[in-house]
Amino acid sequence: MEQNYQYSGKVTPQGIVLGLVAGCAAAAVLCIPYAYITIFIPLVFFNVVATIIFGMIAGMCAGWGGRKGNMQSAAMYVVVGLIVGLVAEYLN
Repeated sequence: MEQNYQYSGKVTPQGIVLGLVAGCAAAAVLCIPYAYITIFIPLVFFNVVATIIFGMIAGMCAGWGGRKGNMQSAAMYVVVGLIVGLVAEYLN
């Protein structure tokens, strides 16, 4: 009798909604300081670091929301992350 973990790939509506809400809320809150950083700091290195941090935080919040909603599909995490990234780009 094998007791291996079976990946379910379950997608729940609340996982999608929580992921989108958490990621978009983080993007909305972070877009103002990100805009000021990219405008007022002339060094390209700091702009690149700020962009990476902005994307990481928005993605981590989207992942946190998906995890709280019991979403287990890696493909749906990618879709939610792309939507959050597009919203973050629009808000910026």
